[in-house]
Amino acid sequence: MDVDTTSSAIVPVQRSASGCTAVPQKVTTAQRLSAVAVLECHEPRLTVLQRIAVVDAAAHWVESAGGDELAWALLEAACRSTTAAGQTFTALLTAIESDMSAR
Repeated sequence: MDVDTTSSAIVPVQRSASGCTAVPQKVTTAQRLSAVAVLECHEPRLTVLQRIAVVDAAAHWVESAGGDELAWALLEAACRSTTAAGQTFTALLTAIESDMSAR
């Protein structure tokens, strides 16, 4: 997935109509827990159950073809700042990219 690194937060870059689409990836339990921990640091107002629900839903969209933008939109709506959303989003994706390079 492409990300915009020119801003202070990591934001998914919209794919062009002719661009390739991401292959759905399985988000592991470790990735989800990492994202919940990041979300806890940035959004202490959310209960544990709310953080798990937000991350689980975002992971569902990450696993769906073309769902990156929907995952981002969900995190952006749940977080008070774009930075918090970006860091949580990155936590969901980081291990995916690491796992893919190990293959």
